[in-house]
Amino acid sequence: MSHSWTVGDGTFDPIPQDKRRQQDVPFPAFINIAYRARSALTSLQFSHDAPIPLSALDVACAHIWKCMPSEAGRYLHVEKPNGPGLWGSSEEAKAAMYTRMSDQRLHLPLDNGTDETEYRQYVDLKMRPWVIWPLWVEDQWGSDYVTVIWYSDNTAKQIDRYDQLRAYAIIDPRRSPDADGEWNQRHPPIEARLQRIRNRLFELWEYAGFNLQNAKPMNILSSPMPFTEATSGERCFAAVKALINQVIDWYTSGQQFNHDTTITSMTQWVNPFQQRVEMTGICAWVLMASLDYSARVTVEAILPNSRWEIVSNGQKKYVQPYDLAGPYEEPPIASYDYLLPPNNIYKAPAAQ
Repeated sequence: MSHSWTVGDGTFDPIPQDKRRQQDVPFPAFINIAYRARSALTSLQFSHDAPIPLSALDVACAHIWKCMPSEAGRYLHVEKPNGPGLWGSSEEAKAAMYTRMSDQRLHLPLDNGTDETEYRQYVDLKMRPWVIWPLWVEDQWGSDYVTVIWYSDNTAKQIDRYDQLRAYAIIDPRRSPDADGEWNQRHPPIEARLQRIRNRLFELWEYAGFNLQNAKPMNILSSPMPFTEATSGERCFAAVKALINQVIDWYTSGQQFNHDTTITSMTQWVNPFQQRVEMTGICAWVLMASLDYSARVTVEAILPNSRWEIVSNGQKKYVQPYDLAGPYEEPPIASYDYLLPPNNIYKAPAAQ
Protein backbone atom coordinates (compact mmCIF):
# COMPACT_ATOMS: atom_id res chain seq x y z
CA MET A 1 0.00 0.00 0.00
CA SER A 2 1.16 3.55 -0.64
CA HIS A 3 0.08 7.19 -0.40
CA SER A 4 -2.78 7.91 -2.76
CA TRP A 5 -5.97 9.85 -3.26
CA THR A 6 -9.07 7.91 -2.27
CA VAL A 7 -12.61 8.23 -3.52
CA GLY A 8 -15.04 7.87 -0.62
CA ASP A 9 -18.77 8.29 -0.09
CA GLY A 10 -18.41 9.79 3.39
CA THR A 11 -19.48 6.71 5.32
CA PHE A 12 -16.09 6.19 6.96
CA ASP A 13 -12.93 8.15 7.69
CA PRO A 14 -9.91 6.88 5.74
CA ILE A 15 -6.72 6.42 7.74
CA PRO A 16 -3.49 7.30 5.86
CA GLN A 17 -1.03 4.45 5.56
CA ASP A 18 1.65 6.12 7.68
CA LYS A 19 -0.87 6.78 10.48
CA ARG A 20 -2.17 3.25 10.80
CA ARG A 21 -1.53 1.11 13.82
CA GLN A 22 -1.58 -2.67 14.01
CA GLN A 23 -5.12 -2.71 15.37
CA ASP A 24 -6.29 -0.61 12.41
CA VAL A 25 -5.38 -3.32 9.87
CA PRO A 26 -7.81 -6.28 9.76
CA PHE A 27 -6.39 -9.77 10.20
CA PRO A 28 -7.70 -12.37 7.73
CA ALA A 29 -10.23 -14.78 9.15
CA PHE A 30 -9.13 -17.26 6.45
CA ILE A 31 -5.49 -16.62 5.63
CA ASN A 32 -5.21 -19.11 2.77
CA ILE A 33 -8.30 -17.71 1.02
CA ALA A 34 -7.10 -14.12 1.54
CA TYR A 35 -3.72 -14.93 0.01
CA ARG A 36 -5.19 -16.66 -3.04
CA ALA A 37 -7.82 -13.95 -3.59
CA ARG A 38 -5.24 -11.18 -3.28
CA SER A 39 -2.89 -12.91 -5.72
CA ALA A 40 -5.77 -13.55 -8.13
CA LEU A 41 -7.02 -9.97 -7.93
CA THR A 42 -3.58 -8.52 -8.66
CA SER A 43 -2.94 -10.84 -11.59
CA LEU A 44 -6.34 -10.21 -13.18
CA GLN A 45 -5.71 -6.47 -13.16
CA PHE A 46 -2.17 -6.41 -14.51
CA SER A 47 -1.62 -9.59 -16.52
CA HIS A 48 -4.32 -8.57 -18.95
CA ASP A 49 -2.84 -10.17 -22.09
CA ALA A 50 -1.52 -13.41 -20.57
CA PRO A 51 -3.08 -16.61 -19.19
CA ILE A 52 -4.71 -15.99 -15.83
CA PRO A 53 -3.28 -17.78 -12.75
CA LEU A 54 -4.85 -20.93 -11.36
CA SER A 55 -5.76 -19.06 -8.17
CA ALA A 56 -8.03 -16.67 -10.10
CA LEU A 57 -9.97 -19.50 -11.74
CA ASP A 58 -10.11 -21.39 -8.45
CA VAL A 59 -11.55 -18.49 -6.45
CA ALA A 60 -14.02 -17.50 -9.17
CA CYS A 61 -15.32 -21.02 -9.90
CA ALA A 62 -15.68 -21.82 -6.20
CA HIS A 63 -17.79 -18.68 -5.77
CA ILE A 64 -20.04 -19.59 -8.71
CA TRP A 65 -20.63 -23.05 -7.23
CA LYS A 66 -21.49 -21.54 -3.84
CA CYS A 67 -24.10 -19.35 -5.56
CA MET A 68 -25.93 -22.42 -6.91
CA PRO A 69 -29.21 -23.47 -5.28
CA SER A 70 -28.20 -25.85 -2.53
CA GLU A 71 -30.60 -28.56 -3.74
CA ALA A 72 -28.77 -28.75 -7.08
CA GLY A 73 -25.31 -27.90 -5.76
CA ARG A 74 -25.11 -31.10 -3.74
CA TYR A 75 -25.07 -33.05 -7.01
CA LEU A 76 -22.07 -31.19 -8.44
CA HIS A 77 -18.42 -31.06 -7.46
CA VAL A 78 -16.22 -28.33 -8.99
CA GLU A 79 -12.65 -29.53 -8.60
CA LYS A 80 -9.81 -27.05 -8.15
CA PRO A 81 -7.83 -26.24 -11.33
CA ASN A 82 -5.01 -28.70 -11.80
CA GLY A 83 -1.96 -28.96 -14.01
CA PRO A 84 0.21 -29.19 -15.94
CA GLY A 85 1.86 -32.35 -14.58
CA LEU A 86 -0.86 -34.88 -15.41
CA TRP A 87 -2.05 -33.32 -18.66
CA GLY A 88 1.02 -32.00 -20.51
CA SER A 89 3.29 -33.87 -22.89
CA SER A 90 5.96 -34.67 -20.27
CA GLU A 91 5.91 -38.31 -19.17
CA GLU A 92 8.38 -37.52 -16.37
CA ALA A 93 6.03 -34.92 -14.88
CA LYS A 94 3.12 -37.37 -15.04
CA ALA A 95 5.16 -40.09 -13.32
CA ALA A 96 6.17 -37.65 -10.58
CA MET A 97 2.52 -36.80 -9.94
CA TYR A 98 1.51 -40.45 -9.56
CA THR A 99 4.47 -41.04 -7.25
CA ARG A 100 3.22 -38.22 -5.07
CA MET A 101 -0.37 -39.51 -5.14
CA SER A 102 0.82 -42.92 -3.96
CA ASP A 103 2.20 -41.39 -0.75
CA GLN A 104 0.21 -42.94 2.10
CA ARG A 105 0.44 -39.72 4.08
CA LEU A 106 -1.93 -38.17 1.55
CA HIS A 107 -4.46 -41.00 1.71
CA LEU A 108 -7.74 -41.36 3.58
CA PRO A 109 -9.17 -44.61 5.00
CA LEU A 110 -12.03 -46.19 3.07
CA ASP A 111 -15.31 -46.61 4.89
CA ASN A 112 -15.69 -50.28 4.02
CA GLY A 113 -14.58 -52.01 7.20
CA THR A 114 -11.05 -52.70 5.94
CA ASP A 115 -7.63 -51.07 6.30
CA GLU A 116 -7.66 -49.86 2.68
CA THR A 117 -6.82 -46.22 1.96
CA GLU A 118 -7.36 -43.95 -1.01
CA TYR A 119 -5.77 -40.75 -2.25
CA ARG A 120 -7.93 -37.94 -0.89
CA GLN A 121 -8.59 -36.34 -4.27
CA TYR A 122 -10.06 -39.61 -5.54
CA VAL A 123 -12.60 -39.41 -2.73
CA ASP A 124 -13.62 -35.91 -3.83
CA LEU A 125 -13.99 -36.98 -7.46
CA LYS A 126 -16.48 -39.72 -6.55
CA MET A 127 -18.66 -38.03 -3.95
CA ARG A 128 -21.12 -36.44 -6.44
CA PRO A 129 -22.55 -37.51 -9.82
CA TRP A 130 -21.40 -34.39 -11.69
CA VAL A 131 -17.80 -33.17 -11.74
CA ILE A 132 -16.43 -30.07 -13.50
CA TRP A 133 -12.64 -29.82 -13.60
CA PRO A 134 -10.59 -27.00 -15.18
CA LEU A 135 -7.22 -28.36 -16.37
CA TRP A 136 -4.06 -26.34 -17.07
CA VAL A 137 -2.33 -27.87 -20.10
CA GLU A 138 1.14 -27.07 -21.43
CA ASP A 139 2.32 -28.61 -24.69
CA GLN A 140 3.69 -27.73 -28.14
CA TRP A 141 0.44 -25.98 -29.09
CA GLY A 142 0.45 -23.57 -26.16
CA SER A 143 -0.48 -23.15 -22.51
CA ASP A 144 -4.24 -23.24 -22.05
CA TYR A 145 -7.11 -24.08 -19.74
CA VAL A 146 -9.24 -27.04 -20.80
CA THR A 147 -12.59 -27.78 -19.16
CA VAL A 148 -13.63 -31.35 -18.34
CA ILE A 149 -17.10 -32.45 -17.22
CA TRP A 150 -18.33 -35.95 -16.49
CA TYR A 151 -21.39 -37.73 -15.13
CA SER A 152 -21.31 -40.91 -13.02
CA ASP A 153 -23.84 -43.20 -11.40
CA ASN A 154 -23.70 -44.92 -8.04
CA THR A 155 -24.49 -48.52 -7.17
CA ALA A 156 -26.97 -50.08 -4.76
CA LYS A 157 -24.10 -51.26 -2.56
CA GLN A 158 -22.47 -47.82 -2.34
CA ILE A 159 -25.09 -45.16 -2.83
CA ASP A 160 -22.73 -42.35 -1.76
CA ARG A 161 -19.93 -43.33 -4.16
CA TYR A 162 -20.40 -42.24 -7.79
CA ASP A 163 -17.81 -44.36 -9.59
CA GLN A 164 -19.80 -45.72 -12.56
CA LEU A 165 -18.69 -43.32 -15.31
CA ARG A 166 -21.35 -42.82 -17.99
CA ALA A 167 -20.40 -39.72 -19.98
CA TYR A 168 -17.58 -37.19 -20.23
CA ALA A 169 -16.55 -34.22 -22.35
CA ILE A 170 -13.29 -32.32 -22.91
CA ILE A 171 -13.77 -28.69 -23.94
CA ASP A 172 -10.70 -27.01 -25.44
CA PRO A 173 -10.96 -23.45 -26.83
CA ARG A 174 -7.70 -23.70 -28.83
CA ARG A 175 -7.82 -24.72 -32.49
CA SER A 176 -5.14 -26.36 -34.58
CA PRO A 177 -2.69 -23.90 -36.20
CA ASP A 178 -2.72 -26.08 -39.33
CA ALA A 179 -5.63 -25.75 -41.75
CA ASP A 180 -7.31 -29.06 -42.52
CA GLY A 181 -8.34 -29.96 -46.06
CA GLU A 182 -11.22 -32.07 -44.78
CA TRP A 183 -12.63 -28.92 -43.16
CA ASN A 184 -12.33 -26.63 -46.21
CA GLN A 185 -8.88 -25.41 -45.13
CA ARG A 186 -10.21 -24.34 -41.75
CA HIS A 187 -8.82 -24.93 -38.25
CA PRO A 188 -10.46 -27.76 -36.24
CA PRO A 189 -9.84 -28.77 -32.61
CA ILE A 190 -6.43 -30.28 -31.88
CA GLU A 191 -7.26 -33.98 -31.91
CA ALA A 192 -3.79 -35.06 -30.74
CA ARG A 193 -4.11 -32.90 -27.61
CA LEU A 194 -7.65 -34.08 -26.92
CA GLN A 195 -6.59 -37.72 -27.32
CA ARG A 196 -3.68 -37.28 -24.91
CA ILE A 197 -5.92 -35.65 -22.29
CA ARG A 198 -8.50 -38.40 -22.82
CA ASN A 199 -5.87 -41.09 -22.25
CA ARG A 200 -4.59 -39.32 -19.13
CA LEU A 201 -8.12 -39.00 -17.76
CA PHE A 202 -8.82 -42.69 -18.29
CA GLU A 203 -5.56 -43.52 -16.54
CA LEU A 204 -6.53 -41.32 -13.59
CA TRP A 205 -10.05 -42.76 -13.45
CA GLU A 206 -8.63 -46.27 -13.34
CA TYR A 207 -6.33 -45.33 -10.48
CA ALA A 208 -9.30 -43.76 -8.69
CA GLY A 209 -11.39 -46.92 -9.04
CA PHE A 210 -13.97 -45.80 -11.62
CA ASN A 211 -15.84 -48.35 -13.70
CA LEU A 212 -15.26 -47.24 -17.32
CA GLN A 213 -17.11 -49.95 -19.23
CA ASN A 214 -20.09 -47.72 -20.08
CA ALA A 215 -18.21 -44.42 -20.45
CA LYS A 216 -19.11 -42.53 -23.64
CA PRO A 217 -17.74 -39.19 -24.86
CA MET A 218 -20.00 -36.18 -25.34
CA ASN A 219 -19.22 -33.91 -28.28
CA ILE A 220 -19.25 -30.54 -26.52
CA LEU A 221 -17.63 -27.52 -28.20
CA SER A 222 -17.02 -23.93 -27.13
CA SER A 223 -16.35 -20.67 -28.93
CA PRO A 224 -12.79 -20.96 -30.31
CA MET A 225 -9.96 -18.75 -29.09
CA PRO A 226 -8.33 -16.65 -31.85
CA PHE A 227 -4.63 -17.36 -32.36
CA THR A 228 -3.73 -13.82 -31.25
CA GLU A 229 -5.32 -14.24 -27.78
CA ALA A 230 -4.35 -15.84 -24.49
CA THR A 231 -7.89 -15.99 -23.10
CA SER A 232 -8.40 -19.69 -22.43
CA GLY A 233 -8.84 -18.96 -18.70
CA GLU A 234 -11.65 -16.49 -19.26
CA ARG A 235 -13.28 -18.89 -21.75
CA CYS A 236 -12.93 -21.73 -19.25
CA PHE A 237 -14.70 -19.60 -16.63
CA ALA A 238 -17.52 -18.90 -19.11
CA ALA A 239 -17.78 -22.64 -19.84
CA VAL A 240 -17.93 -23.51 -16.12
CA LYS A 241 -20.79 -21.04 -15.62
CA ALA A 242 -22.69 -22.45 -18.60
CA LEU A 243 -22.16 -26.04 -17.46
CA ILE A 244 -23.34 -25.22 -13.94
CA ASN A 245 -26.54 -23.76 -15.40
CA GLN A 246 -27.07 -26.93 -17.43
CA VAL A 247 -26.60 -29.07 -14.30
CA ILE A 248 -29.23 -26.92 -12.58
CA ASP A 249 -31.56 -27.53 -15.55
CA TRP A 250 -30.85 -31.27 -15.23
CA TYR A 251 -31.90 -31.10 -11.58
CA THR A 252 -35.06 -29.06 -12.16
CA SER A 253 -36.18 -31.32 -15.05
CA GLY A 254 -36.22 -34.45 -12.88
CA GLN A 255 -32.56 -35.57 -12.84
CA GLN A 256 -32.95 -37.73 -15.93
CA PHE A 257 -29.65 -37.91 -17.79
CA ASN A 258 -29.72 -37.98 -21.58
CA HIS A 259 -26.40 -38.41 -23.32
CA ASP A 260 -27.32 -36.15 -26.24
CA THR A 261 -29.41 -33.38 -24.68
CA THR A 262 -28.50 -32.91 -21.01
CA ILE A 263 -25.16 -31.20 -21.76
CA THR A 264 -24.91 -29.25 -25.02
CA SER A 265 -22.26 -27.12 -26.70
CA MET A 266 -21.51 -23.68 -25.36
CA THR A 267 -22.68 -20.37 -26.80
CA GLN A 268 -21.05 -19.28 -30.04
CA TRP A 269 -20.02 -15.94 -28.51
CA VAL A 270 -17.83 -15.26 -25.51
CA ASN A 271 -16.42 -11.89 -24.49
CA PRO A 272 -13.21 -12.70 -22.54
CA PHE A 273 -12.91 -9.16 -21.19
CA GLN A 274 -16.42 -9.40 -19.74
CA GLN A 275 -15.45 -12.64 -18.00
CA ARG A 276 -12.22 -11.09 -16.65
CA VAL A 277 -14.14 -8.13 -15.19
CA GLU A 278 -16.56 -10.52 -13.48
CA MET A 279 -13.72 -12.61 -12.09
CA THR A 280 -11.98 -9.48 -10.82
CA GLY A 281 -15.10 -8.45 -8.93
CA ILE A 282 -15.52 -11.92 -7.45
CA CYS A 283 -11.91 -12.04 -6.25
CA ALA A 284 -12.20 -8.55 -4.71
CA TRP A 285 -15.37 -9.55 -2.86
CA VAL A 286 -13.89 -12.85 -1.67
CA LEU A 287 -10.82 -10.98 -0.40
CA MET A 288 -13.07 -8.59 1.51
CA ALA A 289 -15.04 -11.53 2.95
CA SER A 290 -11.83 -13.31 4.01
CA LEU A 291 -11.04 -10.22 6.12
CA ASP A 292 -14.33 -10.85 7.94
CA TYR A 293 -15.81 -7.81 6.15
CA SER A 294 -13.46 -5.49 8.06
CA ALA A 295 -12.58 -4.01 4.67
CA ARG A 296 -14.26 -2.47 1.67
CA VAL A 297 -13.83 -2.62 -2.08
CA THR A 298 -12.33 0.74 -3.09
CA VAL A 299 -11.00 2.43 -6.22
CA GLU A 300 -7.52 3.88 -5.99
CA ALA A 301 -6.71 6.93 -8.12
CA ILE A 302 -3.29 6.83 -9.80
CA LEU A 303 -1.15 9.43 -11.49
CA PRO A 304 -1.71 9.85 -15.23
CA ASN A 305 0.90 8.25 -17.50
CA SER A 306 2.00 5.91 -14.72
CA ARG A 307 3.85 2.78 -15.76
CA TRP A 308 4.46 -0.45 -13.85
CA GLU A 309 7.01 -3.14 -14.53
CA ILE A 310 5.44 -6.58 -14.14
CA VAL A 311 6.10 -10.18 -15.08
CA SER A 312 3.39 -11.57 -17.33
CA ASN A 313 3.47 -15.08 -18.79
CA GLY A 314 7.14 -15.36 -17.82
CA GLN A 315 8.13 -12.13 -19.58
CA LYS A 316 8.91 -8.64 -18.31
CA LYS A 317 6.32 -6.13 -19.48
CA TYR A 318 5.31 -2.56 -18.78
CA VAL A 319 1.69 -1.75 -18.05
CA GLN A 320 0.08 1.67 -18.37
CA PRO A 321 -3.36 2.63 -17.00
CA TYR A 322 -5.30 2.36 -20.24
CA ASP A 323 -3.97 -1.16 -20.87
CA LEU A 324 -6.60 -2.30 -18.38
CA ALA A 325 -9.44 -1.00 -20.56
CA GLY A 326 -9.59 -4.16 -22.63
CA PRO A 327 -9.54 -4.62 -26.42
CA TYR A 328 -10.89 -1.97 -28.76
CA GLU A 329 -12.73 -4.46 -30.97
CA GLU A 330 -15.43 -6.85 -29.84
CA PRO A 331 -14.69 -10.58 -30.19
CA PRO A 332 -16.16 -12.32 -33.24
CA ILE A 333 -19.06 -14.74 -33.13
CA ALA A 334 -17.99 -18.34 -33.71
CA SER A 335 -19.08 -20.14 -36.86
CA TYR A 336 -21.85 -22.72 -36.66
CA ASP A 337 -19.33 -25.59 -36.27
CA TYR A 338 -17.06 -23.76 -33.77
CA LEU A 339 -14.04 -23.85 -36.09
CA LEU A 340 -11.78 -20.99 -37.10
CA PRO A 341 -12.12 -18.60 -38.86
CA PRO A 342 -15.17 -17.11 -37.09
CA ASN A 343 -18.58 -16.22 -38.47
CA ASN A 344 -17.63 -12.77 -39.78
CA ILE A 345 -15.14 -14.40 -42.17
CA TYR A 346 -16.58 -17.84 -42.84
CA LYS A 347 -20.29 -17.86 -43.55
CA ALA A 348 -22.22 -21.03 -42.81
CA PRO A 349 -23.77 -22.84 -45.77
CA ALA A 350 -27.44 -22.08 -46.36
CA ALA A 351 -28.50 -25.52 -45.17
CA GLN A 352 -26.97 -24.96 -41.72
